[in-house]
Amino acid sequence: MLHGMQLLTAGDAQAALTEFERVLKIAPDLAVAYRYAGVAAAKLGEFDVAHDYLVLALHYDNAD
Repeated sequence: MLHGMQLLTAGDAQAALTEFERVLKIAPDLAVAYRYAGVAAAKLGEFDVAHDYLVLALHYDNAD
């Protein structure tokens, strides 16, 4: 997760998105990973994908 955030901060949105997707395969209910995957997808101009990730982030964030 931290590695993905570092990649995103460094401007490598594609590598960050790949890292967040890897994290989500391991922890599919981790809201923060969906949130950052959405941010990375938006930075890549993949707005439909970003929307889907952000909706899932809200879903899992509110699942508690």
